[in-house]
Amino acid sequence: MDPPAAEGAMSPSAVADGSGFFLAWIEPGGGAGEHALRLARLEKGKWGEARTVVSGADVAANWARSPAVARSPAGWMLAAWASGSGSYDQAIALARTDTAGGPWVKIGSPHTDRSGSEHDFPALVPEGGAVRAFWLDGREMKHGGAMGEGSGDMTLRTSLIASRPGKDEVLDARACECCSVSAAATSEGSVVVYRDRSPAEVRDISIIRRAAGRWTRSQPVFADNWKIAGCPINGPAVAASGRDVAVAWFTAAQDRPRVQAVFSSDAGATFARPVLVDDAAPLGRVSIALDGRDAIVAWLAGGPSPSIRLRRIHPAAPSADPVTIARTTAGH
Repeated sequence: MDPPAAEGAMSPSAVADGSGFFLAWIEPGGGAGEHALRLARLEKGKWGEARTVVSGADVAANWARSPAVARSPAGWMLAAWASGSGSYDQAIALARTDTAGGPWVKIGSPHTDRSGSEHDFPALVPEGGAVRAFWLDGREMKHGGAMGEGSGDMTLRTSLIASRPGKDEVLDARACECCSVSAAATSEGSVVVYRDRSPAEVRDISIIRRAAGRWTRSQPVFADNWKIAGCPINGPAVAASGRDVAVAWFTAAQDRPRVQAVFSSDAGATFARPVLVDDAAPLGRVSIALDGRDAIVAWLAGGPSPSIRLRRIHPAAPSADPVTIARTTAGH
């Protein structure tokens, strides 16, 4: 079911919404060097009309970046995307619409920093009557760019968005520079997963939770002990329902590329041992959804015939065989 996207569309981002799904993507805009953030809804096997959230030369287009969209519990919708023309000079921009067919209105940025450094990889999740935003924030990198080239560290930050952005908070003062983050809402509060970065350059996946009105300290979902001197540009994915949480990610620790998944039944406070999803030279780029107590993981499989695959993962039983969705290339 091809979405109503133009030739050259890229960076899709899907989010479940009631009985349907919203898909956001970036596509070429009306003028030279311009791009547009577009949105369409899929329900009962049919696509609705594509709508433009924003367009212009400052809409950042890059294979590693995807926009984010979320509907608040109050019914209004929020979109977030990277805005800027420099390689490592972007802000996170926000737009809001109050009705399904109404206009999108820009409402600023979730961060107060305007230092000309990198702010990227937004993730949105409903929280209370608002929407919680997470992103990677490079204000401490002293204009050094990404990939660990600056004199400071990439940080993970958050802000609660209502009619306007709230104050931004630091969740982790040292995160991997350009692995996307993922967030979900549990019955206990929001959770965010991301690739952490230790002083020894171990870059495993960590989780931070909102519990009893406060943020917990970062903790690994599993200690792969993947030591790598640069960013692999391969972020994790999280899904949640009630107190059930599932996380999928790529690692190449011990020089063994693999995709793994873990389950939690206490809103992400603790996790069981990882379940192996694919160890036949996968390339990662994971996503995940919960279906009852199972998780469905999608990823980019490698080997002689690269493909998009998915697999139903059971927490405590043998998993289903992988299903090939489409053949593709081993590129970005």
